[in-house]
Amino acid sequence: MPKMIPGAAINSGLITSTGHAGIMAVQNLISGVINVVLNMIVVKEYGYMGVVWVTFFIQLISLVILYLTYYSKLKSYSDETK
Repeated sequence: MPKMIPGAAINSGLITSTGHAGIMAVQNLISGVINVVLNMIVVKEYGYMGVVWVTFFIQLISLVILYLTYYSKLKSYSDETK
């Protein structure tokens, strides 16, 4: 999890402080539900290592989607001012 340290600074330092915590909350809720469902499927076949890998990839994909959503939201604000 040391690789998540830069993500924590962006999440709490930028996304939350600019008033967009709702984006992060919805995204975390959706990715959490997907993670639980996939973990229940994978644990039978691969055990705890399957759960570790599924959680890693879900968090990675979730983080990318969060940043793309946030940056597109910021871009829409800049387009409005032109």
